[in-house]
Amino acid sequence: MTSLVRIFLYVAAVIGLYLVVLPPVPVVADVPPFPSQVEMVAKPGVSKFELQIARRAVSFTARFMDERCQLALNHPVKVVLTADQASYFAVLRDEEQLDGDIIRSQLARSTGTTVNDHVIINAGAVEYYRDMVFITAHEMVHQYQPADAAQAGLCWLTEGTADVVAANVVAADSGKTAVVDEYRRNWLKVVKSDGHRPGLEMLDAKADWLAAVRRDAPVAYRTAALAVLYLTDRNGYGALAAYWQLRAGGKPPEPAFQQAFGLSSAQFAAQFAAWLAQQDSKR
Repeated sequence: MTSLVRIFLYVAAVIGLYLVVLPPVPVVADVPPFPSQVEMVAKPGVSKFELQIARRAVSFTARFMDERCQLALNHPVKVVLTADQASYFAVLRDEEQLDGDIIRSQLARSTGTTVNDHVIINAGAVEYYRDMVFITAHEMVHQYQPADAAQAGLCWLTEGTADVVAANVVAADSGKTAVVDEYRRNWLKVVKSDGHRPGLEMLDAKADWLAAVRRDAPVAYRTAALAVLYLTDRNGYGALAAYWQLRAGGKPPEPAFQQAFGLSSAQFAAQFAAWLAQQDSKR
C-alpha cells in the first residue's frame, strides 16, 4: 500500500469518525443571529450537536416571529436541554418546582414544555434532527405569547400557532419551503384516521384541551395545527400576527379573534369542521 493511499484512508477514517460523533448540519446561508434575551443551558450528557440544533431553532423562531408576526421577546428566556427522561423530570421537579402529580399526568410522555419563562427540552428523547428543531421552535413560540395564553381560552389557537410556526421554522432551517405542506399532509392523515376527533369547541378551554390531550395528544395537536393553517389560508399570516399583537396588548382572546379574523371563533369552528368533513371524502 502506497503512502498516498494510506494518507487517503487515514483522512477518510477521521472524517467518518467526525460525522459519527457530530453529524453534519444542513447548510443554510443566512442563519439568523441568536437572540440576546435567550440563555441556553445543556445538562450533562447533552451533545454539542443537540445544542447546535436547538440554537438554530431558537434563531429561526426569533426571525419568524419578528418578520412575520412583528413580535419580539420582551423578557429573558432560559432554554434547558436534558439528556434523558430522568434528568428532564429532575429539572421539572427540582428547578421548576412542579408537582409530581402534574409531571406524571401531563408531562410523562412529553419531550418539551414551557414553564413561565423557561423552556425545557428532553433532547435525549428526540430521535431526528427535524423533530428537535420543531419541538424547540414550538416551545419557543409560547415565550412570545401572553403569559395567560394557556388559561384564557382558545387553547387550540395557542397550540396550533406554535405548531404552524414550528413547521415554518423547520422549512427555513432546511431551506425547503415545501416542508410546511408536507406537515399539512401528515397532520391531515393523523386527524382523518381518528373517528372521534374533537371539534374546536372541545379544544377551547384549558380543561377541555388537557382532556383531549389525555385522550389522544397527536389528534388534539394536529387538529389545532390544521385549524391554524386553515385560518392562515383564509386570512393570511398578517391576521394571525394581528391576533397575537392584540393579545399582547391585553385584549381577551374572543374579541381579539373577531377583530383580527373578522368572524367569531364559533363561526370559524363551523367553517373548519365543514372543511374537515370535505377532506374525509378525499383520499
